[in-house]
Amino acid sequence: MTQKDPASHASKPLVVVSQVALGLIALIGLYMETLGLFHDLEVQREELQTAYLRINDQNRDLERSNRHLATLLDLSRMMAAMHRLDLLTRRERDVLVGIASGKANKEIAGDLGLSVRTVESYRETLMAKLAIRTTAGLTRFAIESRLLGAEPPDHP
Repeated sequence: MTQKDPASHASKPLVVVSQVALGLIALIGLYMETLGLFHDLEVQREELQTAYLRINDQNRDLERSNRHLATLLDLSRMMAAMHRLDLLTRRERDVLVGIASGKANKEIAGDLGLSVRTVESYRETLMAKLAIRTTAGLTRFAIESRLLGAEPPDHP
């Protein structure tokens, strides 16, 4: 007895089903063509394409608007931070720059000619005035108000 290849045996039903499916698709196409449905489908395809392009344009406009809003929000934050910066004395700003630069209280005290306890007191005052509870918050505030990076003024 000869053995049949299982792969060739399994593929024959698929070929027949594929041929039947292609035949059915051709028959449906002929039927739709005789009824004039292809024209309707073409019109629908064009309408869908137009709608897609319109939605795509609206998405681009929305993205542009979102970028503008983000810019306005950034400006608003910066202006609010700068307004709050006006509440601080010159010495408080100097201490804030030191804190935001990552310096320890002892180092800030040495740079400004103050005692460590005075720097600690300034830190507490800064946090109370600005309603900020953490060093990271003070650093963020210094960045938003564009204070970080500015050289502290010389003090006599």
